[in-house]
Amino acid sequence: MLAPQALSPTPPARPLRPFADYEHTGFVVAPALDAYGIGAIIHAIAAGLPDDVTLVLYGDARDAAPAQKMIQDLSWLLPRGRLKYLGLTGARDMLWTRDAMPMPAWDAEGKLVVTDAKYWAGFEPDEAIANLLGARVVSHGLRFEGGNLMANHLGACAVVDSRALRPLTDALFARDYGCQTVTRLAKRGGLGHIDERARFVAARTVLTDTDPYADLFAAQGFTIVRVPKPREKYESYVNALVVNGTAFVPQFGRADDDAALGAWESAGFQTIGVAARTLAGKVHGALHCLTMNYPPISIRSRP
Repeated sequence: MLAPQALSPTPPARPLRPFADYEHTGFVVAPALDAYGIGAIIHAIAAGLPDDVTLVLYGDARDAAPAQKMIQDLSWLLPRGRLKYLGLTGARDMLWTRDAMPMPAWDAEGKLVVTDAKYWAGFEPDEAIANLLGARVVSHGLRFEGGNLMANHLGACAVVDSRALRPLTDALFARDYGCQTVTRLAKRGGLGHIDERARFVAARTVLTDTDPYADLFAAQGFTIVRVPKPREKYESYVNALVVNGTAFVPQFGRADDDAALGAWESAGFQTIGVAARTLAGKVHGALHCLTMNYPPISIRSRP
């Protein structure tokens, strides 16, 4: 099994360096929703989380009852200290955590920074997350979705390019996300987010289901791990949640499900298959979209 990389947060002389989700995770954030099979997905994640990880569920600040019921249902899987609830303004029916939550990075002093972008749905949890983690907020005021940025800890970044992304220049990615290089890729199916098609699973390793991406990253010197590409437009085995050497891999009831688990295992991960066919089919996303990783840090106490 691939050991999570507990890397020094201090970057080589540059303002920020990305927190890569193959690094050591301390917190997984997810919505306290039960629609589209999400309740069963959260249950599977809670059951498989490594012992040093806290699950933070969020819901509408005006109505905590649904979230509290889910927390009660999960309390036999996780002790109280590893299961938190965060009430957020505007969180009602919000499920794409990766797109809406601020993205973590380390500053030059090794302190946690979270980068705030404008989310199209108007859900802005950035200050609340920063307060929870004691992090500084960096904000650029432009629309961006976190599922369309993959980075390794060395600052190699990749996005799927589009007209809407053009205002986010390479200089902005360097300043606010810690990107040393930005590879802008053509859309190859799905919604057009990089986390549907390619992932950094180690500093010099990319997992992908897309031939042109594999060729491009191989030419840049990366080792390539291939994973099957489902025929259904919004299904993706790339869109897994990685937590400290464990990959929670979407399963769609397809012939390639086992091969997808094998691909992730060949990359060095222990795998847990999680049913996600309804989520992908109904609302066009999977496990990486649904969650967010944050590094281990002293969480601020809350009432």
